[in-house]
Amino acid sequence: MKYIALLRGINVGGHKKIKMADLRAAMTKAGFSEVQTYIQSGNIVVESDLPKTELELQIKQLILTTFAFDVPVVVRTAATWSSMMNTVPYDVVADLNQVYVVFLHETPSHNNLAAFTALRFAQDQFIVNDQHIYIRYDESPSKSKLSLAVIEKNLNVSGTARNWKTVKKMAELVED
Repeated sequence: MKYIALLRGINVGGHKKIKMADLRAAMTKAGFSEVQTYIQSGNIVVESDLPKTELELQIKQLILTTFAFDVPVVVRTAATWSSMMNTVPYDVVADLNQVYVVFLHETPSHNNLAAFTALRFAQDQFIVNDQHIYIRYDESPSKSKLSLAVIEKNLNVSGTARNWKTVKKMAELVED
């Protein structure tokens, strides 16, 4: 089965530096097949027979053992990725640079979700759909109060965010 794995917080601001060639080599050596990466922010396509949660744990452990970084890992099946893309509530053509998706590690509790969805962030828009949060920033993420840290704190769930360009590219890679 093909999966997309997203690593959080690597190669950002000179911290937790991992070369994607080294990551691909380590994953291949560990027995993963068809390993592909996209840009330096930790976007991986991999083929595996493991269940999603086991794959997350194995990738996390591999990075810890090989690179000495404790990195959160979020995994989605190709089918889940496709479904997530098909339900995006924003015009991704017109708003390409403003649309992001937050990939949550798990579904937030009902109480946390209710409190979070009641919050407002100026002109920024967001919609929570199970383990995905679609965001349309009015200007840019760097000028918004709707940050990943705020999302994680309010939902009490870890996650990682990707812009729509990366989301689209990962879909292309998983289809190859």
